[in-house]
Amino acid sequence: RRRRSGPARCGPGADLGACLGTDPRNPGLGRAERSAMPATALVIGNPEMQDKGWEMHIKSLAGALPIMLGDPRKLSIADLKKYRSYADWLQKMANKHDIMSFRQDLVGFGEPINGMWDGFQRINTETKSGGIIGVFKQGSLDNERQIRINYLNPTKIYTIKECISDKIMAKATGKQLAEIGFKATLMGEYDGQLFEVVSQ
Repeated sequence: RRRRSGPARCGPGADLGACLGTDPRNPGLGRAERSAMPATALVIGNPEMQDKGWEMHIKSLAGALPIMLGDPRKLSIADLKKYRSYADWLQKMANKHDIMSFRQDLVGFGEPINGMWDGFQRINTETKSGGIIGVFKQGSLDNERQIRINYLNPTKIYTIKECISDKIMAKATGKQLAEIGFKATLMGEYDGQLFEVVSQ
């Protein structure tokens, strides 16, 4: 079942699931696993920071509640520095764009399925300052996808930057990013990347 991508119109007698699923601030709440229980109650099941592949875990959790458990003493010095970089970057995005208050599905991407791509966006729909994008390749044969972004100011210029490195991937208006988007490349069989979207 497809959800609409517009503002919720919820009132007395309205379908709660439909209301949660159409809120542009956080339509992911309409999914069954998020509407039944708050994410903070599920911390016990989160991956640990010393797990193999922890970097993919933190990228994925940026679309939900980025909490990692575990023992930082078990990380190598290089991994600890990289982990700190992700934590600092996510904190910077929260301070700059209030990303934890917003979450939307990415246009043209479905649920995570083997052989496909999936993704999320956390765009501040109130200030239109930007936010973050997460894209993931789940065993797909395609190494590139066009990423379109909704809820930006159509006339403002936005820069797309790669997470942590700040490598500029694209510059375009909100209208161009909604209609054409930007190209993301993931070469690993199972791979992911985070990006910042920031207005000029």
